[in-house]
Order: sequence, then C-alpha cells, then structure tokens
Amino acid sequence: MKVIAYYENRGLGGYVQFDEDGFPLRSDSKDYGIMQINGAEYLEAWNWKTNIVNAYEILLTKEVEQNASIAGQIKKVKNAKGTIAPPTAEQLRVDLYNRYNSGKAIKKAVLSDPKTKTWTWVYSPSGYAKGCLAAEQSGAWQ
Repeated sequence: MKVIAYYENRGLGGYVQFDEDGFPLRSDSKDYGIMQINGAEYLEAWNWKTNIVNAYEILLTKEVEQNASIAGQIKKVKNAKGTIAPPTAEQLRVDLYNRYNSGKAIKKAVLSDPKTKTWTWVYSPSGYAKGCLAAEQSGAWQ
C-alpha cells in the first residue's frame, strides 16, 4: 500500500495529500489525495487518514476479486485435467497494483502444451503496475 501511495504522487516527492496552495491533490481524472481515490468524497479529499483507510478498503476489495478470478481460472484448468503453477508472489503484487488503478495484470490461464496439458498465465501488467513495481524494487517508496 505504501508503494501505491508513493507512486500515485511521486512527481511531488510521494505521500502528498495537498497541493502547494493547500487544496487536496487532484488529478485531471478527478482522483484525490495521497491515494488518488477516484471521485473521492469530501473527507477522502480533505483528510489524509480517511483517504488512506478508504484506499485500504478498495485494495482489500481488489484482493478478493483477484482471489476469485485466479480460483476460477485454476478450476477451469482442473476441469480440463491440466496443471498450472500458481502465480508468483511478484505477479500477485503487480496484479493488485494493476487492479487498484484499473484492469488486471493476470489475465487468464491458457493451454500452453496440449501434450502435457500444461497451462500458463497470460500476464500483461499496465505501465502503472510496472511503475509501482519499479518503485518497490528501487526502494524509492521507503
């Protein structure tokens, strides 16, 4: 979560709730505050703690969606009598970064070897998710 908070307003040094005029940080797409919540309510925009708590709830919802999506794909593979390695920890984190912003990085499971019935994940992170990963790996968010 700290990586996302940093990445959302990295151009201002990270972890910024207000602009230089003292107003809540706002993007062109109407995302507000440190966590850049889209269409934020008054408290999310003006109170950094509320902004972070509500972003945490959004992230938890995205994690539930992620788990359901991956479980559904694994079920599809098992129904086809196939095998698939679980996504890596990094893929799961990047997928959550992606989902927080929009879309998902772990797209679906596809049959990669019909002989062995081996499946692989279609993994395609967005530029946003790759940026979060780069910030995470560089330690810039710390």
